Amino acid sequence: MQSKNTDFQRGYYFGLKEALALEQPEIAQIVRSYESAGITITDEERLKVRPPISSGAYKKEIAYTPYFPVSVGSQEEDHVIQLQTALKRLGYYDTRIDGKFGRGTKRAIQAFQFDVELEPTGVVEKATAEQLLALLHDENRWIIPMRDEVSAPSDQMALFVEVMTLHGIPLAFATALAEQEGNMDHFDSDGFVKLRIEFWGQYNNADHPDYQIRYRSYGMLQLLDMGNPNDTYTRGEEVGFITNRELKESVAKNIEAGACLLKSLLRGKKCQYSENDERWYGCRDCIKSIKTVPKDWTNTKWHRWKCNTVPDFALLPCGWPEAIRRYNGSGAEAQAYRDEILTRIVSAKRIYTG
Repeated sequence: MQSKNTDFQRGYYFGLKEALALEQPEIAQIVRSYESAGITITDEERLKVRPPISSGAYKKEIAYTPYFPVSVGSQEEDHVIQLQTALKRLGYYDTRIDGKFGRGTKRAIQAFQFDVELEPTGVVEKATAEQLLALLHDENRWIIPMRDEVSAPSDQMALFVEVMTLHGIPLAFATALAEQEGNMDHFDSDGFVKLRIEFWGQYNNADHPDYQIRYRSYGMLQLLDMGNPNDTYTRGEEVGFITNRELKESVAKNIEAGACLLKSLLRGKKCQYSENDERWYGCRDCIKSIKTVPKDWTNTKWHRWKCNTVPDFALLPCGWPEAIRRYNGSGAEAQAYRDEILTRIVSAKRIYTG
């Protein structure tokens, strides 16, 4: 028996057992082909998943016709729609594309002008329009993809589950999180991957203009190599203050950071049963056994759904549901995220409204 050690890179890998358990038939077939050829794949040199999707994989022709001047109160609805779409593509506009040039559109323009070293007037004039067009068609520029341009690869979904469980996250929660982080619900009402922008103006920091962007977060961030590489990721002490470029040197490292953060937020029990009990981490059965309540999150910004059979998290004997909430932040959005994870675990039907 020889050892295959030249075609594999170090990282997180799948063996035959994991591939079959996580329904990865393509990976299982490749592993079997090596084994049938008398090649042993060691634990350290198992088959690596495909690399993350890059910006070049989903870039399409983008319709934007430079038009100027455009400013607050403009009645040129079609041109404003194109402008808002361009700004969303480039990561400066995170609200509804409605053709109305208001304060949000002005702030997005100012943030863009600031980054490209133009005077941040919030008015689209010739230089701003030309810069927008140039960046939209720059092959090296990251953009926000639309629903039909990108999907989360199944092997990266499996990678998410593997890394999470390796770090002690229960399988049921890890699987639900993978579905949540890479599913179609992570697209906004305009069809783009969801984007959330934090501006320095939210922090009253005199060292930065109000319109300067402090941080962006995206749907599917854990699964796709996307986003401004120089944005700073700041969630949790165990993650620290590092840039997206550093964080995404490895998709697995990104998921690992999320797993460490989630585990650090656990305040209650890991499980009501001991580790030598066959019911240890039997989360799905445990959650299915508790009372359900109706929940309506249709008024939230990111999680617009309702369901009549949501497991009542307050009755669960472990601390994972609340850790999930803290992992996502605070307020109604985080509560809706937690409840959505619980409904995924028990396969409860959600009705989406946006």
